[in-house]
Amino acid sequence: MTSPWSKHQRLFATDPTNPYSGLSYRDDPAIFAIELSNEPHTSDYYECLKTDVGNKTYNSCASENPSQYKAGELVYSWLNDMSAFVRSVDSRHMITTGEEGYRTSHQDPNCSNKHSWINNGMKGVDFARNVALPHISFMTTHLYPDNWNVPTSDLDWFDQCIIQDRAALAAQHGKPVIMEETGFSEQGYDGKPDDYRRDRAYYLSRMYRYANKAGFQGTMVWQAAPLTLFDQVAEDDAFTFPIKVKANNQWIYSPEGLAMKQQISCQQNLARGMRDTSCISICPRGTSVDAGGLGYDPQGYRCAAVPGIGRV
Repeated sequence: MTSPWSKHQRLFATDPTNPYSGLSYRDDPAIFAIELSNEPHTSDYYECLKTDVGNKTYNSCASENPSQYKAGELVYSWLNDMSAFVRSVDSRHMITTGEEGYRTSHQDPNCSNKHSWINNGMKGVDFARNVALPHISFMTTHLYPDNWNVPTSDLDWFDQCIIQDRAALAAQHGKPVIMEETGFSEQGYDGKPDDYRRDRAYYLSRMYRYANKAGFQGTMVWQAAPLTLFDQVAEDDAFTFPIKVKANNQWIYSPEGLAMKQQISCQQNLARGMRDTSCISICPRGTSVDAGGLGYDPQGYRCAAVPGIGRV
């Protein structure tokens, strides 16, 4: 009987190696994990639209029960197949999905009725189902409130219905979860929330705080970049955070760079068993601070002003 992985196994017949260490990739301890895809999802309502071509519309799919057209099945099946294959050729490394964190349904009406597309199967991905895949070692989220058209006034909703919810689902299955990407555009979007752009460091800190309180095991960002010898950001897109900026002819941490630096210290403290209240985030612009540069953000959490660039 032909193995279901025979085609894939032929691709790996040469057992590719790391050209620097000479180690087989499957044995290389420098590799943290195998991510099956970057943001796997379908086109919007694909699974609904393909069930009855010519009669279904985007709007009709938005009101249809996702279970009727098996929303999330296509991505789930692909993740199941590929995670099984990767595990068959690599027994050492962790495997993750690389998904953003969408669901196909939600039991809480508050979470399913507001910004409904995130939890109604539109993207064809079901975090709640994918987390149970046997070969998936940990879960990921890629969270962009501004790009997702979530206003700053709904960030606490975002915390409850997305961040806390995904952390709880991962914990139910005994799996870690990482906020693998988060960030805010410096350019803004037509018709989308613009408050984030005006104070990216504060909102980045706030996303980190949400993740810490929810029990995420790690946080990352899209994207941090160093400066080149020509004082330019090494790799730039609208979501790039420069790690350092020049002020008074000196290089200092940018507000976003300081937020990332403080989050590293925070996660080290959390790993040592300290409470998340020991973490200090970045104050929003205009915050009154004491002589030590500390104040309180609008949620009542201790925060630090960014020195040297007139934030307060």
